[in-house]
Amino acid sequence: MSNTAILWACLIAIIVMIAAYNFKRINMGFTAMAFAFVIGCVMQGTKASVVYSYWPDNLAFFLLSCSLFFGYASENGTMEVFGKKLLYKFRNNTKMVPWVMFFITALLSFLGAGTASQILIAPVSYAIGMQLGLSPLMTVCAVSLGYTVGTYNPWTGMGVQIIGLVENNGLSTEIATKTAIANYCTTVAKQLVTMLLCYIYYSWKAKRNSDGRYQNTIEMDKPDDFNSVQKKTLTMILISFVLLVVPNIINTWIGIKNPFFKNFLKVCQPHSIFVIFAFFACCMNLADTKKVIQKLPMNTILLVVGVSFLMAIAKKAGMVDVIKAMVGDNVPKWLIGPFLCMVAGILSIFSSTWSVVLPLMYPLVPPIAAATGVNPVGLYSAILFGANATGFSPFSTAGSMFVGLAPEKLRDSMVVPMVGLAIAILILTMIMALLGFFNIFNFIVS
Repeated sequence: MSNTAILWACLIAIIVMIAAYNFKRINMGFTAMAFAFVIGCVMQGTKASVVYSYWPDNLAFFLLSCSLFFGYASENGTMEVFGKKLLYKFRNNTKMVPWVMFFITALLSFLGAGTASQILIAPVSYAIGMQLGLSPLMTVCAVSLGYTVGTYNPWTGMGVQIIGLVENNGLSTEIATKTAIANYCTTVAKQLVTMLLCYIYYSWKAKRNSDGRYQNTIEMDKPDDFNSVQKKTLTMILISFVLLVVPNIINTWIGIKNPFFKNFLKVCQPHSIFVIFAFFACCMNLADTKKVIQKLPMNTILLVVGVSFLMAIAKKAGMVDVIKAMVGDNVPKWLIGPFLCMVAGILSIFSSTWSVVLPLMYPLVPPIAAATGVNPVGLYSAILFGANATGFSPFSTAGSMFVGLAPEKLRDSMVVPMVGLAIAILILTMIMALLGFFNIFNFIVS
């Protein structure tokens, strides 16, 4: 069957997947997997064994490992007490809490903590937010936007990858570096604007006091101290934090060549650290392991797996070629930036920004810029920010992580609103691209 028919079938599958969840609360992963096998085997002629080989091993294990470890902290009440204690510190100025989440995550990720900064800050932020009555999506915004402000820098973060991608497109190292710096300056400005708008909106929606104004102070008794089990759990969280952050910072800033340190660095990753510490937590009886396992976010894992199956089939059917063909001579010059932003954002709903979207779309920039005269820095930024805008969709790596780390009672209710939030931020980003916001730091490259 033609690739066009297969791509249309995948699109229909996504629509049915969302509709089935909204009306019947059928796990979207189930629907996606069912369609993936039907489309892959019947329409594409792929063996069933090949279809289930699309299982995203790295992502599924990542979600299991971090949820397992923090499941002990949640089950024995450590996160709740910790959240209350932090909230007590800010009881006279609760409006600052989302910004504290934002800047702490930004600082940690800038120093080189990477994804670990989100994993460590998000559970605490959820606990505080629940006490304040803030939407969990405010936590998602604060932690996710803070993470990009920190980690997109071209010295210790993912900006290094941007330099490599730009260099691969034939530009000099000097221009690639300046482009990455300009992108980063735009990132900081753009994410601050986005954070401010999200903060205003979710503060408006937050729990209000009797006179209808958002509470800036709350009355609360001093929280109880941690019990012995919670102290042990908190100690393990702090040790895991040190292992995840400090070796990576040392490697980023100093670059130690010692073979033992290099091997040690390989185990200082979220997947391995959280499994090891979950084992310690089990041995120490820090919580009922059966209950912890029962509360693992299997709905989220199945959702991500099912969508991965479907997207792998769409890619095999030529989705990439279709997207490249869309960016042609038919797009007006003034719409090229917003258009690339939109395409990157749509792709990022279902794909990884760094392993799929940027490597796919960055090679399109030089020929488009040469043919149209549009500044390439603005186009690189438009693609980056479009992909980033929807990067916390629940179908993506970051979004599924946020759902998995959320308290159990919040998880199912977050999925659809997160998609809406991602689309809203994408529209905002497209408007910024249309207004030329992503060209404000062009002078750095010139």
